[in-house]
Amino acid sequence: MSSGSEKLRHLLWCGTAGAAAIAFLMCYLSGLSLTRGSHTLVVAVALLAVGCVVVVPSRTGTNARSLLALEGLLLFMVMSTLGAVLSYLAMRHSSGYADTLLHRWDQSMGFSWPSVWSEVHRHGWLFSVLDSAYSACFVMPFILFAALWRTNEIERLHRFLLAYGLALVATVAIFFFLPARAAFAFYQAGAQLPENAQHYGGIISSLRDGSLTVLDLQDLGGIITFPSFHAAMAILFIWGVWPVRLLRVPIGSINALMWIAAVPIGGHYIVDVLAGSAIAGATILTSGYLACRAPAARLTISAEAVLEEQTA
Repeated sequence: MSSGSEKLRHLLWCGTAGAAAIAFLMCYLSGLSLTRGSHTLVVAVALLAVGCVVVVPSRTGTNARSLLALEGLLLFMVMSTLGAVLSYLAMRHSSGYADTLLHRWDQSMGFSWPSVWSEVHRHGWLFSVLDSAYSACFVMPFILFAALWRTNEIERLHRFLLAYGLALVATVAIFFFLPARAAFAFYQAGAQLPENAQHYGGIISSLRDGSLTVLDLQDLGGIITFPSFHAAMAILFIWGVWPVRLLRVPIGSINALMWIAAVPIGGHYIVDVLAGSAIAGATILTSGYLACRAPAARLTISAEAVLEEQTA
């Protein structure tokens, strides 16, 4: 890989390591601990991270592209986990709720969340479609990374990771100043709520009253209302896979539904979705700017190595 490629990889790893250090320090100062299983997971991931940093740069043969893709997937998972932990800390140390303000912003745009919820809930098929689309965020990273690996779009892979990480930082930071319980709680939507709504409602209450003191890294829930990170992810996934023409329509369609589902299934106000979309756009532009700062940062493997890997 080029020296520019190394610089961007180092930026991703240094940023992730720094976020991890801040997260664990804040957990300690906040009286939050990890389950035994989480400690084991942290050690395993740390060893894998060291292996990636040490091994990947020295590999320029047939496995280089595959190793970079797997490293990217590891980074994605670590970033996501750290983002969830930091959002827990933000909720624990923030005060009040911004739901009334978010409701007023929605009203100023003529949007009524209860009307949307009622309409979606009235049509069982629509609820099922949007519920499935909302959960697509758990599958989408694997499709994205596999597609970028197959087409040798390693530069886009790293830019996606950079934009994703920046979007996480931005949403958590804003969430600290504008914490909310989500539209489900504010409008008292009633029975038959999506499973995710029941989960994060309990988490928010436990964080605020101090009863949640032990974190299980394998069972963290999304609690950020404003801005909507689901909306940001939907746009980032579409942008990330855009170089792969064959996937533009199917991935774009699924993520468009996920973007819409953030309101009735995720319990987001419409202003949350718009803010999350703006963050996605800003981080995409920022990732491009940072990538261009290193003139040699073309994150592609040599044509010979790619050919060897495809014929192996």
